[in-house]
Amino acid sequence: MIGLKKINASVTPTANSQEEAAEMMSDFFIHKIDKLCSGSAASPQHEQYETVSPKLNKFKPVTKEEIKKLILQAPSKSCPLDPMPTELLKKCVDQVTPSLAEMVKKSFETGVVPDCVSATFDKETKPRSRNSQ
Repeated sequence: MIGLKKINASVTPTANSQEEAAEMMSDFFIHKIDKLCSGSAASPQHEQYETVSPKLNKFKPVTKEEIKKLILQAPSKSCPLDPMPTELLKKCVDQVTPSLAEMVKKSFETGVVPDCVSATFDKETKPRSRNSQ
């Protein structure tokens, strides 16, 4: 083929151990990303835009009764990411329902999810570390 050369050199770096090879690979990507970031930061073609979330005003306001019904119908199982075990939530449903209904209502009105709720989503989406596997 025209313009193509065969490369006989090894494409992987030589290392004395798996740990050293992993460290070399990590360093390679860190430097690559730093180089990309420093090049794009100086580029005038990238402009900063303010993101505007649309208001969620097409939804019917949730009622306390709907929240209570959803809680009581939920399976009574829990996971470590739950801020409160479902069984306990069901036992105090009358006490927490007004606050939950207000939080849902305000979230839809403002388009903002409270930090305490979004922190739960962050925990669910973060990759596990090697030590936790």
